[in-house]
Amino acid sequence: MKTKIGIIAGAICIVTVLGPGCGKEKATSDNNATTSTTPTTTNAMGAAAEKTATEMKDTAQKTATEVQQTAQKAATGTQQAAQNIATETAASTQPSATDLKQSLASGAEQASTQVQALIDKAKAFIADKKYEDALASVKQLANFKLTPDQQKVVDDLKGQLQKLMASDTVKSVEGLLPGAK
Repeated sequence: MKTKIGIIAGAICIVTVLGPGCGKEKATSDNNATTSTTPTTTNAMGAAAEKTATEMKDTAQKTATEVQQTAQKAATGTQQAAQNIATETAASTQPSATDLKQSLASGAEQASTQVQALIDKAKAFIADKKYEDALASVKQLANFKLTPDQQKVVDDLKGQLQKLMASDTVKSVEGLLPGAK
């Protein structure tokens, strides 16, 4: 494409520079130089220049059209690539969100299971009259976020432990006092 434009431009330069000289004839007679221009040569040069200009104009129009089409194809390709990336990103983000929800649900279930195990352990210690161990289990529950129902159970266990420990202390003191049976 650039080569055609270069050739055409070179042809125009040659015609412009050499053109005026081609139309002159030299006649020598008696050492008097006379020049005359032939109208046919001048018309031929004008037609050649006009033809070259027309070709250059056509080439420029074709080039502009090709550039425009290439730009449109590139824009379309870029837009499709962006849409593909957006779709892929959305698709890859969706499983991550689902995995996160499942992980959180699993973590919540696991914590709930641990809380229930500690509550059950504290109840078993109370039944075995191991109040200090039961109190230690109840204290571990402070590390968890409890549901309102779980919090009520824990509060009830604390109250029960305090009563049992107080009555057990009274019984042990009574056994130490002389004359008490």
